[in-house]
Amino acid sequence: MAPPELPGGVRERFPWKRFERDCLWRILVQHFWTCSGPTGSGKTFAATTFACERVGRNIKCVFIQPTIALCKQSYTDARRRFPDTRNRVRAIVTRRGSNDKIAHRLTSYLNDRDESGDLLFATQAGFLRTPHWHRADTWHLFVDEAMEVAYYRAFRLRKYRHLLVDLFHVRQSRHERYGILEARDYGQLDEALAQMKDDEIYEHFAGFIWRLRHGHWNLFVDHVAFQKFQTGETYTLEVHGLLAPTIFGSFGSVTLMGANLADSIMYKYFTNEGCTFSNHGAINRGLRYQDHANGSRLLIKYLTEHKWSKTLRNRIVHQQDADRDILGDVCDLYMELCQKEAGNHSTLAPLWIGNNDIRNEEFDGERLKNVPHGMNSYMMHEVCCIFSALNPPQAHRKFLQDLCGMSERQVRRALLSQTAYQSCGRGILRDPSNTGIFLLIVPDRDTAEDIASYYPGCRIEKLASDIQEPKTGRPSKYGSDVERFAAKREQNRASQRRVRKKSLYLSDSSDMSRTPDQIRVAIAHVLTEWAELSPDTKEASGFSHSDWASTSDRYGQGGSMFINTTDMLSDLQRQQHVIRVCKEASLLTCSTVFGSPPRLPDHLVAIGISIEMSIRSKRNAIGCRGYWFDIENGDMLPEDFARVFPNLEFIAYSSWSHRPDAPRYRIGIPSAQFVRPDIHALILHTIVDRLEAAGWGDALTDGRKHGVDVSKLHEAAMFYLPSKRPDCFLTHFRDGRQPLDPRQWINLIQDDLLISQPPPVPPEIYHRADEPANKDKQVQWAIDYWRMVGCVKSKGRTQLWLLAKRLAEAGCDDREMRDILWEQAGFATNPVERRGEIERLLIDPQMLATRCAA
Repeated sequence: MAPPELPGGVRERFPWKRFERDCLWRILVQHFWTCSGPTGSGKTFAATTFACERVGRNIKCVFIQPTIALCKQSYTDARRRFPDTRNRVRAIVTRRGSNDKIAHRLTSYLNDRDESGDLLFATQAGFLRTPHWHRADTWHLFVDEAMEVAYYRAFRLRKYRHLLVDLFHVRQSRHERYGILEARDYGQLDEALAQMKDDEIYEHFAGFIWRLRHGHWNLFVDHVAFQKFQTGETYTLEVHGLLAPTIFGSFGSVTLMGANLADSIMYKYFTNEGCTFSNHGAINRGLRYQDHANGSRLLIKYLTEHKWSKTLRNRIVHQQDADRDILGDVCDLYMELCQKEAGNHSTLAPLWIGNNDIRNEEFDGERLKNVPHGMNSYMMHEVCCIFSALNPPQAHRKFLQDLCGMSERQVRRALLSQTAYQSCGRGILRDPSNTGIFLLIVPDRDTAEDIASYYPGCRIEKLASDIQEPKTGRPSKYGSDVERFAAKREQNRASQRRVRKKSLYLSDSSDMSRTPDQIRVAIAHVLTEWAELSPDTKEASGFSHSDWASTSDRYGQGGSMFINTTDMLSDLQRQQHVIRVCKEASLLTCSTVFGSPPRLPDHLVAIGISIEMSIRSKRNAIGCRGYWFDIENGDMLPEDFARVFPNLEFIAYSSWSHRPDAPRYRIGIPSAQFVRPDIHALILHTIVDRLEAAGWGDALTDGRKHGVDVSKLHEAAMFYLPSKRPDCFLTHFRDGRQPLDPRQWINLIQDDLLISQPPPVPPEIYHRADEPANKDKQVQWAIDYWRMVGCVKSKGRTQLWLLAKRLAEAGCDDREMRDILWEQAGFATNPVERRGEIERLLIDPQMLATRCAA
């Protein structure tokens, strides 16, 4: 849905308590409009048009762009195309030789504005330097290209470390590894900033002090590294920083624009902070194209299979010549290759970009600025060479992975690959009317593949080179390939076990203090109660089902709590008579019924607020009936499955890629009753265990393989319905067979599926054996344990459940539990998500039972 006319920021509090649990935090978080069209599609042109057309309606817009050159280019273009509004268009950037600070000039301009519409262009650096934006709620902000939101600085101080550590103290952040810096004395910082010109010692800390004083920069240090720096064990302190999305909170609306915006560090971090995003329909409709259709005109060549870095770039290598060995570093030889390739491809000088330590005279070509976004003055060039090595230091890369939720490859993609992509978009590819081939030369294969993913149809080739690539990495710890393959096999086997265990509710649904037999008795009691929920279908052979249009379908296509096996079979037969163009054109089914999505009031929907969430999640599962399995890459046929379970009724139908010599099919087992989702997962695992006990092993065994996809042994798994295909089949095994009765399978569940060993109690807090009876100390024990374990990434949900359970055991009531959980969730990796689970924890059946027992 297109955004309304420059919508205001979302600051209205949601008053209805029934929506508080699932919706409130989503309404209060920062919301952004986005335009992520590809380079050259005219994002700035369309957005400027959008803003200029609204100047006459007394609407104020400001564009913040990465460079002065881009600001001047956009400013000139807006005044040329809209002469009627040229007097209301202004660009405020740093002027060479001027003593006026950019922040002062911006502030003066803002204070002098009347109620008329305006269009302002400024740099992103100037925006950050402006301490207060006068009447920000009347301005609509357009961030043209993703901002640099990450900061890194390594201070090496031996004797004068007090000059640094006296500026701040470190308090605990929500991530246990990092502490967040707080200024000790803001007056001291202001004085330091004022004296920068007079005292060079403070200039050494200028960027750090400015960010520490800034209200929206969050600076972090590694706790362990900081302790070593304080005690003198090390002399280097690495400071990391992130620009909080709250800096945009006061504006009427904020639109983020940038090619491949979702790959930027800014987008990843804001997403991890709980921000929401919607496409800006008006700007997106004004783009020249939504995807690159000229990929066939791009040829990408790369130097090495290794990851490009300054270490690799500067490494000395030998190159074989006709008469002698040539000694040089990798960068010199890479430049020679690029110069040769560029000369063969084009008569024009090649574009190139590199680190600041590469001098202009080292390569014969047209050097691009390190931030080449948006410039249109290079559209005749046919070659671009990338020499930049932009890997962050290892500690900072780890910081970005921890705080932004990024992988190592995503960090590299956000830095080197996006620089290469922007550089590639400066040449003839930017001109849709040009039909020439553009040559892009990049240093490594990863970068080549990243660029190729944006240009479908392009070609990738390795540079022809005699360079003997250095071997990188540590020596192999295996004596032979046989040992390496054996170790890899064992790793895969352990990984397979982890995939299966991941489907279960080991810590969430099982009381660790009970024995397996006690848990089986509890499950039997639950099954008896659930059987009485639908007495009309009790003992009947059937399924529950929800249907889905695709794997990305958020809300489903409907479903039913019960469909008998005969009707399910008839529906499968109808589906198998339909010819489809591909597997993805089929519907998918799931044996689980899910809760309804939360709904917003009409007045909030009207202003563009929406909740982007899928109802198909484990947390939203209500119950299940029937059991589905995906069988592929195995030796087991449906008849073999029937022999292992001679009394079990089931349906088998072929999947899309089934062939007689490579059987692939799905099995659906009807059930005699509706069950709880966690019990459903236990039975799925138990069926696989019975197959393995009968001699059918998993994918890593040497013998017969059952072929069950163990990643789908959970209640939220979906399965494609059948289609008409060569050699397709649909078989119902029912003679002398009965539907699966969960109550008869309880005693078949293995002990290790019912319980897991509790995590060890840290030695510095109370042990269970001598836990005090006093309620306050029990609560403190639970909180101490949560602080040490629950703040670890990927552990939050499980550990918050355990914290709630221990609070219930201590006798806390609803109000006490809610207050404690809300406060402690602030220390989690994802506080917003954890706080969204609190109300559900309070009504969890085991919590209620525990409180009653307490």
